[in-house]
Amino acid sequence: MGPRRALGLVLAVALVLGAWGLRWGLPSEFGWAADEVLPADVDTAVGQRFAHGWHTKYPPLHFALLAAASAPVRVAGRALGWEAARVHDARMTAGRVLSLALSLGVLLLVARGGRELGDAVAGVLAAALLASSVPFAYYAKMANLDVPYLFWFALSLLFFLRALRRGQPRDFGLFALAAAAAVATKDQAFALYVLTVPFLVWEIVRRRRQEAASAGSDRRLALLLAGGALAFAVLGGPLFNPAGWLAHLRLIAGPARADRLARHPREAG
Repeated sequence: MGPRRALGLVLAVALVLGAWGLRWGLPSEFGWAADEVLPADVDTAVGQRFAHGWHTKYPPLHFALLAAASAPVRVAGRALGWEAARVHDARMTAGRVLSLALSLGVLLLVARGGRELGDAVAGVLAAALLASSVPFAYYAKMANLDVPYLFWFALSLLFFLRALRRGQPRDFGLFALAAAAAVATKDQAFALYVLTVPFLVWEIVRRRRQEAASAGSDRRLALLLAGGALAFAVLGGPLFNPAGWLAHLRLIAGPARADRLARHPREAG
């Protein structure tokens, strides 16, 4: 069996694992899974147009994606005359289906990363190991933010590998965009780039010393730093919702953090 067929098998198994129990705890107003993004949360964000001080303990990007994913459900509900509870249930399911689709995207990106490194078989094996892990199979069927930010991180990692191998300005720019999307989905993703971004800057400087002309290096650096900052300003909210973004920072640095440490005291050390 070749790598392509093996990857197809991995994706098929992952789809079954993710779809199995997709409606766990539904129908329900809140669901049984902790910390799922609920339709009411999305409605609040949309009602304030993700601006005017809107904030929660999570960034806005996936709320916007959930709003887009549930829009057809709302249209169908109005057309078919569904009651509010049925529309809510369908929107909860749509949010979980979105996570499932993104989880398959993660596996594709992991396999592609292996291919980028020159070993397609290793990439498929890595995807299979991830697909069979219990946390991944669980979050693949829930409307939490874990799989969505993992998708954006995996996408940025692919462009990270391409930037190192090819050194094209486009790869640096797409890495910055995907990294900004990961952090704009869940703040904790920031830690994934504490070393990767400085390493890419160092790589640009190293390449600049080897190149006769510096225009390419200057463009790569601009796309990496300025492009990433601008992408986060748009996707994360600072540009169009500065008051809400600052309130979000105060929330995660204060009450949200204190609540987490109260529930997990070992993290304080």
